[in-house]
Amino acid sequence: MVRFSIFLKIDLMDLLARARADARRFISGEFSTPITIKGNGVNPVGDVVINGTATEHAFIFDDEDRIVVSNNASVTINEADLTDAGVVTRKNKNIVLDDFIIEYADHSGAVGRFTIKHVLPNNTLGHIVCMLGGLK
Repeated sequence: MVRFSIFLKIDLMDLLARARADARRFISGEFSTPITIKGNGVNPVGDVVINGTATEHAFIFDDEDRIVVSNNASVTINEADLTDAGVVTRKNKNIVLDDFIIEYADHSGAVGRFTIKHVLPNNTLGHIVCMLGGLK
């Protein structure tokens, strides 16, 4: 009679590599939109087009459930896609994408034009949420 252990050793590094691949596929795969990134003068990049997700909210609610008219836009992109396209993303281990120009078309085809004001990197999965502002 052969006995099988009910406990299987899970290789956590393999699991993390699969999670990173899944995150990249979700962000830059079939549900993505083309995002054009233009250099900021410090990091001279021609027009680079990568896939990512884009959101824009015209209204938000404050703590007292009042509508505050505001324009909040962000894009989520994968850092590996940026570096593969030749964009230098880090300086002294920090993400440096401030003031890059971002353009993308929404579902209706209207093109929005913004600058990156703040970045929120996910150091585990490798994607970056870029908070956008200005230009339009």
